[in-house]
Amino acid sequence: MQRAETIFTLGLFAGAVVLLINVLTTLNIGWTGRGPGDGFVPFWCLMGVLSCSLVVVIQSLWKEARSNSDAKPFIQKEGLASVTKVFLPIAWAFLLLNYIGFYLTAVVYMGFFMRWIGKHNWLLVIGVSILFPVAIYFVIEKKFFIILPKGYLGEVFPFF
Repeated sequence: MQRAETIFTLGLFAGAVVLLINVLTTLNIGWTGRGPGDGFVPFWCLMGVLSCSLVVVIQSLWKEARSNSDAKPFIQKEGLASVTKVFLPIAWAFLLLNYIGFYLTAVVYMGFFMRWIGKHNWLLVIGVSILFPVAIYFVIEKKFFIILPKGYLGEVFPFF
């Protein structure tokens, strides 16, 4: 278990280093006349990821050095089913995103996930899976002017 944790965290650390180099070479992380530069938040987020990665690697290596028990598999047979139940809807959502857009994907994903995993009643599933994308639309697109992917349906229905 510790070996998988260490390998994953080292990969996370390496990815954060690549992104940090990109931020430092392309964005302004300092203060400008209007406030923080466009690289300020990514820089500090990546510094947090790097710091946490180092702590996890050190803890993992420390546990592995002190552990004298036999190595257990990273994912137990029972846990593999749970991981698959989370992974498959996310994978389908990524595949659907380009075709049906963010909002309709969010409706389908949330509804499916809430009903299948959460076993919530249909009224709550329908309410949340519709109201959440509507709220995201008004906050992200109307207030922050960030356009999210619309997919092929965006040309027909402006909300999608």
